[in-house]
Amino acid sequence: MICEFSSPFLFELILILCFLFVVSNKVSDRRSRQNPLKQLVLVHFEAHTPDLQVLSKHAAIIGTEFDENVLRAIVPPKLKNILTACLDKLVEKRFIQCLDPQDRTFCFPNQLIQATIYELTPPRYFFHFFFIVLIQYCYVKVQECMFGV
Repeated sequence: MICEFSSPFLFELILILCFLFVVSNKVSDRRSRQNPLKQLVLVHFEAHTPDLQVLSKHAAIIGTEFDENVLRAIVPPKLKNILTACLDKLVEKRFIQCLDPQDRTFCFPNQLIQATIYELTPPRYFFHFFFIVLIQYCYVKVQECMFGV
């Protein structure tokens, strides 16, 4: 089976992501920055080691649910060797939850945690976010083409 990625679809995906980015920034600017739950998430996040913070930010970029393989594709090289241990540490700290131990699929316990961590990443990295989403999309499409998943 031959997989094709149509360029009109990718162009449409880029436009949608840009629109969502602009809308989400306007909505988050209107919300109170003194949300006590958000502050609690930040305190908990800041207690992590730098490696766990970087890993959490990359996971938040992917979304509320993510798997270890996709995360491994986008984390900095220095984290690739310790990724499994770091994910286990985040689960132990109850910052993320393991949805499927065999597939190594994880999620943030709620959307507020994911959104708060996502907001910590500077907006100038938006195009980096796009490429990460594109990587995730391509990963899923390749799996569908190869394994019929």
